[in-house]
Amino acid sequence: ILNEIKNHFKVTQDKVNLVQSLNVGFLFMSGPISSGLAHQFGCRPVVMVFAFIFGFVYMACAYVPSIYIMIPLFGFVGGVAFGCSYLTCFII
Repeated sequence: ILNEIKNHFKVTQDKVNLVQSLNVGFLFMSGPISSGLAHQFGCRPVVMVFAFIFGFVYMACAYVPSIYIMIPLFGFVGGVAFGCSYLTCFII
């Protein structure tokens, strides 16, 4: 899918790789956030809220006009949201 993003936005491979790298990086960096929220509010609400946010990020990325919007949206917001929903499942 990275080649499709590169061709659609007509950017270099470095910028496309940055999107996925930030997503994976923030996914695993959100471990302390997800465990703290799960301890405070419980696992089920944390998983549901952040899964909804991550689904919204996926839908929004289909309509972004620029890679420079996709980088923080999918990289940062999507990474933290996916991390909080994914890593909290391990607590369950």
